[in-house]
Amino acid sequence: MKKFLKPLVVAFALLVSVGASAQLPLSFGINAGMNLSNVGGDIDDTDAKVGFQVGVTADLALPMNFFLQSGLSFTTKGYKGNGFVLKDGVASDADITSNAMYLQLPIRAGYKLVSLPGLNLNVNAGPYFAHGIGGKTKYESRIGDVKNDTFSKYELKRFDVGLGFGVGAEITKFTVNLGYEFGLINISKVDVYDIKNRNAFLTVGYKF
Repeated sequence: MKKFLKPLVVAFALLVSVGASAQLPLSFGINAGMNLSNVGGDIDDTDAKVGFQVGVTADLALPMNFFLQSGLSFTTKGYKGNGFVLKDGVASDADITSNAMYLQLPIRAGYKLVSLPGLNLNVNAGPYFAHGIGGKTKYESRIGDVKNDTFSKYELKRFDVGLGFGVGAEITKFTVNLGYEFGLINISKVDVYDIKNRNAFLTVGYKF
């Protein structure tokens, strides 16, 4: 946990430092919203799961309508699907519900398509870095239910990295963002599976 939080703090501090030293406008805000997450890879017949996110943001205005955006958010992801479970030496088909909680740091570069007093419309894209901090994965089967920690030995790896893109609007001090994220690395601890996070989101926020 400490190994992950340290680079998060450093990255956030660098953004603030660059803005201050270059005397560029730097603004902070908060946001919250809904996730619709799933997984990609070689797992078939999975369904999306509703989650949420809440976080703080930092925006650094650049010349010619460009900007950089970062922050730190608590976000929930996961999926629903079919698989199997082993309980008391007996294997059975099972319905799976995976819930994963992450601390996530996005780094987005953006461009303001429309920039008017009290209104801007923008597009943005960039990487994200996430660290799993909790969650449960539930298996429901004819031999009984089983619950595992989502980031335990036979479930998911804690670290995730991916790319995200989105469109946003800022009206006075209020923000709305619609986006999509896709993981780039296999987060399964079981070698025979290839699992990558997928997440669509809608957030609303406020800039101070």
